[in-house]
Amino acid sequence: AGNLYVVDEYNYTIRKLTPIGANWMVTTIAGFAGIAGTNDGVGSAARFSSPAGITVDSSNNLYVTDNDTVREITPTGTNWVVTTIAGLAGSYGSQDGIGSSARFNHPIGIGVDNTDGANAGYIYVADSGNNCIREMTPMTNSLGAITNWLVSTIATYNGSFNSPYGISVINILGEVYVTDATTLRGMSVEGQTGDVFTLTDQSYFGSARGVAAIFVGGVYNVYWADDADNVIRRYSNGSLSSWAGVPTPALNASDIDGTGIHAQFHYPFGVAVDGSGSVYVAEGYGETIRQITSAGEVSTISGTFNTPGSSDGMASSALFNSPWAMAQDINEDGTVLVADYGNSTIRQIFSSGGQTNGVVMTVITVGGAAGSPGSADGAKP
Repeated sequence: AGNLYVVDEYNYTIRKLTPIGANWMVTTIAGFAGIAGTNDGVGSAARFSSPAGITVDSSNNLYVTDNDTVREITPTGTNWVVTTIAGLAGSYGSQDGIGSSARFNHPIGIGVDNTDGANAGYIYVADSGNNCIREMTPMTNSLGAITNWLVSTIATYNGSFNSPYGISVINILGEVYVTDATTLRGMSVEGQTGDVFTLTDQSYFGSARGVAAIFVGGVYNVYWADDADNVIRRYSNGSLSSWAGVPTPALNASDIDGTGIHAQFHYPFGVAVDGSGSVYVAEGYGETIRQITSAGEVSTISGTFNTPGSSDGMASSALFNSPWAMAQDINEDGTVLVADYGNSTIRQIFSSGGQTNGVVMTVITVGGAAGSPGSADGAKP
């Protein structure tokens, strides 16, 4: 429905951003700002301790990794019910098992299979402290209702996962892609549970952060930001490449745009990809948003290189302060959302018509107030 859900880690809450015309309404749907805990319950009666990852299934249920557990947040009328479905709060370990008998160790990334395939509804967790991937299988009764969850370790890759971080699911293929500190790996989870294939190795690049995957016209591409080497990598139907950038941080605005290796980045962190195959990059230290076309042409669509700020506006008149995570609009039309970390805001970038080496992009702040971190709900200031 175009809603955005956010784990607000240090407020111990789960927030919802609802589009209302040209504005966004922010509400806290679970947890209570400033008060940590482990209680299940309804809405603000529930407590979170260290929420990290979040995903949503086809029935609008949310799943959150928190304090060595996986929590489910279910919409019930106008409220949300929080239930711990796997693991035991504060009790880390690596045991497989059913529900609270299973153990996790600092789980972060989480994704759900929303296909109609054999693994429909399965949940996948990047169990960072255990250096493995866990699969959660729904257990149902005779009426088809979920009564519990079976946690299994489906991939350790001979123990060589190194703090798995990001997860992206290509539902149509039944494949899960995982970034950890040094590699990108894929897993076939439809009919070949836990079949891991390595797409990179430690000698190829420095580190892997944000990851985005897309399947269009029989071709699938996986993009990720290699922040240590300042390069955007691509895995395309069996071919691995440095899609854009070089292993040297950008220092001058005149050097940043170009095609392929003729472009430069400075700490790329978040990535998103739209239906046309264009990739959007949040350049954390460069203070810009970059676009890479399907032909590998890199351009700066918002922000001014190495110039932090919080101004909304068109193209370079808009400013960012350490932009990190990115998400593509549900319509895959080139509209993206950015977590502007240094400003404590959520920004939206969309086409406003006209041409300047491509479509001119306009930036607006849709949630939060620049320089004012906090926990208040309400409409955009």
